[in-house]
Amino acid sequence: MHTKPHDWDTSSLCSRSRAKARKNMTRKEQIMSAVLLTRGPACSYHSLTQSGPHSLRSTSKQEYSMAANALEMEKLGIQVDIVGQRHNLVFVKESPLLAKPILQRLSHLCTLEEYLSRYQCKVSVKIIKSIRHHLVANGYVTEEQMRS
Repeated sequence: MHTKPHDWDTSSLCSRSRAKARKNMTRKEQIMSAVLLTRGPACSYHSLTQSGPHSLRSTSKQEYSMAANALEMEKLGIQVDIVGQRHNLVFVKESPLLAKPILQRLSHLCTLEEYLSRYQCKVSVKIIKSIRHHLVANGYVTEEQMRS
């Protein structure tokens, strides 16, 4: 039986020992790691809870926001609050070049290689068109980065 791969595929990202190490992280660190390892340059709350690791699909908006704020404080990107029909929280990741020295220090969250491979992927289809448009129109990402 063939199954459709999810946006989050830990088997292709890290060895079993890294996966085991991630289980020893706090919940906040697990969310931070999942945000950094989502496809493309942005991660919305919705994309994390819909296609992130199964253990994090019950993440509350407050938990997501706290993890995104921690990543922002580490200079790994910025949290964007998009108010529309629904309140949407989106974390826009820092470019791999600027994230490199920070990720060397925070390698327990993800390695530079993992980050780079996921950052360069097409953005998750769970990030809806209106959010993509907002991020492009306000200069957070380029049109090319948001194509899927």
